Amino acid sequence: MIGFLEPINSLINACLLKLTSALLAFGISKASTRTFNTGRFSVTRDFTADQQTILNAFNRIRDNAEVQSSSVPTETEPSVEQELVSYEEEQVESDEVEDTDDEVEEFISDSLPEDSVLSVYFESIQKTKDFNEQPHTRRIIGLNSCFYLMSMRYRCLSSDCGKTINAHDSLIIKQLPYGLQLEFPAVLIHRGGVSKAATGFLRPCIQNSVGSECFQKILIELHHLRHDRLEF
Repeated sequence: MIGFLEPINSLINACLLKLTSALLAFGISKASTRTFNTGRFSVTRDFTADQQTILNAFNRIRDNAEVQSSSVPTETEPSVEQELVSYEEEQVESDEVEDTDDEVEEFISDSLPEDSVLSVYFESIQKTKDFNEQPHTRRIIGLNSCFYLMSMRYRCLSSDCGKTINAHDSLIIKQLPYGLQLEFPAVLIHRGGVSKAATGFLRPCIQNSVGSECFQKILIELHHLRHDRLEF
């Protein structure tokens, strides 16, 4: 086995001799034969021993920086401390602002989500205890137009009673002073009402032989005239 490797060793030694002779022919010493391969190119091309390398340049810049830092006077140190103190104060203020934001977020997070069962339950309670979204209105007929009457419905708080009553009920209106009774604008009937201006006009019509049917036609004609004026 050793005899088989001897020709290979002699071949390697011959190649090394040829390589060193070629390098000496180009004038490159053994100390400068270190190469930095970057793909297909070599940095050792046209390189001389007197040429400054990047490492030497970096070391020179670092040495100059160390010399300048050692020559700087110590009077500038308090300004650096002041800047550090101001930076710490700004950081404390920013932390306080973040704490207030967290408090606001915690306060807002206490509200119930919209899709929760509790929010739907409380909304249903409020609908039964609050204003009616679809109230029953009374149409009041006037001389040349109509208006509608809506009022609150009150419930007795007594456990023995439990009745409800509308605010425009005749029993409540009769208990008001006469001045407020006259200010009420309508005379109520079973499901509707007539304005007091129309009832005031009805009395002289009946006294002058105008029946209810003729009075109805007069009111309809006055309503049509007002509608035509609004269209024009």
